[in-house]
Amino acid sequence: MSQDRMASASAPCSFTILGYNYLDYRGTAVNIALDKMVKCTTRLSDNFTVNGEALDANRHPLVRASLIHGWSDIDKPVSFEIDDMNVPDNVCGYQSAVVISALSSLSMMNDHLIFEDIARKGSEVLQGSQNFLGPLDLSAAINGSAILSTRTAGNNLLWSIENGANTINIHNLDIPDMTFVLGFLGKYENTGNVSAKVKSFINRQRGFTKDIFKDSNKLAEKGLKALKDRDMRKVGKLMSKTDKLTTILGIYTPELKELARTCGKHSLGTRLCFEGQHGFLVNLTDEPEKLSNRIIEAGGRPLVAGISRDGLQLN
Repeated sequence: MSQDRMASASAPCSFTILGYNYLDYRGTAVNIALDKMVKCTTRLSDNFTVNGEALDANRHPLVRASLIHGWSDIDKPVSFEIDDMNVPDNVCGYQSAVVISALSSLSMMNDHLIFEDIARKGSEVLQGSQNFLGPLDLSAAINGSAILSTRTAGNNLLWSIENGANTINIHNLDIPDMTFVLGFLGKYENTGNVSAKVKSFINRQRGFTKDIFKDSNKLAEKGLKALKDRDMRKVGKLMSKTDKLTTILGIYTPELKELARTCGKHSLGTRLCFEGQHGFLVNLTDEPEKLSNRIIEAGGRPLVAGISRDGLQLN
């Protein structure tokens, strides 16, 4: 390995349009890769750094965990440059995109890149950080387009990820072009710690959560058929019905509810998503400009997104 060796990889953010991306969820789910990319450039260095700062377990936990799982020679320091390409770090799937791009660039440095291995290592990184999210975001960051997870292996199987007694089978899913508008509140602090609320609910109400997941699975099965039929209006309705189940988790704040009402007129379907502490809305729409203007008028911030067809890109 030459001393000037370097590698770069880019991975898309993503969100779960149908079903749930939780480790405890055992039903059908669909995750879509968005055209919002995170790029990681890794090179040999004198010290372990992230964007010029010393790599710190508290400030850069996922990069550090990716290093531990993906770097073969810990005696040879490497530097990481994370470029979010103007994507805010509270966009859904951002953390998974960071992990996949970091692991992939490290694998290229090691001259060994197998997508299934990256997916498994990524799952280990997230679970090691006590993250309760499943592998859908990670798989979408690698595969692009859309990911279908099911309890049984079927056609277009990419890989299977085991979590205790639960095996999540990951498939490639062909979907039509779609446009989404993400709606963010003007002030992040109004959302509270959404991730902590979800995790707490699942831990406290496991029996009730199973019922929510069963209902969500039924909606996801109908949504999967609607996607195959290219019926976007039905997809949107089922997306919104799934969102109503999400309200039971107690993570909708009054501000987010108001923003959802604002989006309703120009949205085919709305889903509350979160990344880390921050909650926001993802809207399926055929009127992105009108919807974006309404979000701005309401004091929020819109972000228009399409589908990333390529997934992981090696630069």
